[in-house]
Amino acid sequence: MKKSQITVFLILFIVMLILVGFLFYVRSKVTSAGVDKRVEKAYDDFMQRTSLTEYVQSCLELAAKGSILLAGKQGGWLYRDQVDSGLIFTGYGPSFLPLNISGTEYRAYYVSTKQYDGLSDFYVSTPGYPYSKNQSLVPSIPAGTPALKVSKTDGRAVVFSGTNKMPSLCDQSAKSPNVATSEIVRRSCDPATYGTDNLQVRLNQYLVKSVNSCIDFSSFKAELGYNITQGEIRSNVTFGEDDITFQLSYPLIISFKGKPPITKVSKFNYDLDVRFKKIFEVFWHTVAEDKVNIFYNITNISELKTCCTFNISSMERDICNVSCSDGNISATRINQPCAGMPSCPASAGYSYVINITDFKSIVDGEPISFYFGLQNRRPALDLIDLKVTRDYDYYHYLDDAYGVDPYALYNPILETDAGLIAQYNLIVSRGDKIHIIPRGIDPDEDSLTYTYSGWKTDRPFYDACPQVEFDTDWPSASGNIWEQSLAYTQGILQTDGLTRITSKDANLTTVLEDVGQHCLVVNITDPEGLSDYQRILIDVK
Repeated sequence: MKKSQITVFLILFIVMLILVGFLFYVRSKVTSAGVDKRVEKAYDDFMQRTSLTEYVQSCLELAAKGSILLAGKQGGWLYRDQVDSGLIFTGYGPSFLPLNISGTEYRAYYVSTKQYDGLSDFYVSTPGYPYSKNQSLVPSIPAGTPALKVSKTDGRAVVFSGTNKMPSLCDQSAKSPNVATSEIVRRSCDPATYGTDNLQVRLNQYLVKSVNSCIDFSSFKAELGYNITQGEIRSNVTFGEDDITFQLSYPLIISFKGKPPITKVSKFNYDLDVRFKKIFEVFWHTVAEDKVNIFYNITNISELKTCCTFNISSMERDICNVSCSDGNISATRINQPCAGMPSCPASAGYSYVINITDFKSIVDGEPISFYFGLQNRRPALDLIDLKVTRDYDYYHYLDDAYGVDPYALYNPILETDAGLIAQYNLIVSRGDKIHIIPRGIDPDEDSLTYTYSGWKTDRPFYDACPQVEFDTDWPSASGNIWEQSLAYTQGILQTDGLTRITSKDANLTTVLEDVGQHCLVVNITDPEGLSDYQRILIDVK
């Protein structure tokens, strides 16, 4: 056979192979197109003949509202048994407090459970509390005021109450979506509220669980000749500035006999006009402030100016000097939130709940509320001492309320001996009147009881005064002279000319027999019995 003939046959063979391949391709495409048309027809027929679309949308809206209302009542959190069908609730723990709202029991997130000294994780022993040594409380003044110090002299931050791990709001991985700048701004979260285990993730889990529970897919009849099943539902929750967007991907798997299954995904959306991100940020910053500032009243959120706004330069929400309240958000306190409930632990008797309400976020005709629990904390007695300077709040308290400064009040003889000034809190001469003006601060704004013990009283010194041997007039045969004084029983008229606070201040006039060194203990106690005290070393010359 000639070489030219072999070449011709080879070319014909290749052409035939290409033709056969093309025919198989065309046939598969025609078949695929036919299947696709059958799937589209089956899908369209199924969706038209059933109310599945309306059903899923209704379930999504119910789940969306339910998730936000529940998270709000639980301090911005959903617990694992509420988002995972495989878990059950096993009882209350230290991270949440039972809460009765209109006859329904919820779990308010406990954000405060212990107190620190700012260095280590333990209760500070009195009288050092809230510091590791006696020292005045820092001023309750706006940060940045140059005339006064706003931190301890050793530079250490003062922490009045510890916290459990605060719940996180936003998913870190979703903070910079590949969308327009305006949408990045809308979706951004306060940097402090990002976390791996966060409410955004748990809302997605809750949504999937709730929609699955809501839809009874078996009630929708499949067409004869093919099979339709529900696939794995997915959700995506996005926190906007003034709303929350809930997106649901609902897949249907359609199978024809002898053919591989094909999935058709329907998209559902629901926008809820709730400023949950704003509420959560107010919650986070008010707790953060209450944690370090004993003067802050947690219900006065209008005073809070530490919330964050978006920085277009960094593309982050990191400008954190704006007001947390726009006048539509308020906070109230609920005492004994679980009283009478079988699940209420004994330790919760003096715990309380803060309710943050946003009157611009309405769900089903009611403003949304955000509840979280706080454990009662120990009060702090400010330092009574002639050496307290204007750097500290007690100086300004005495000046504003009584028109006197600590040096003049507790050193009326103007003693200049540095050794005596360093050793004693109060120095007077015989015949002088001693005025004791204590000031207790309670981080929970509870009322306080003031009592006196030691010198000139019939109460024991306990271990507070090792100088007991100095005092011959103890126990006092005349009872508690301090608590019998007019300053204690009738109060001292304050600079406003109207106010007299009884059962707090005390005074007495010294006599010859009082010359010497003495120890007086001032104690403050809150309704639970938590207390702080100071031993006051007195030198009568």
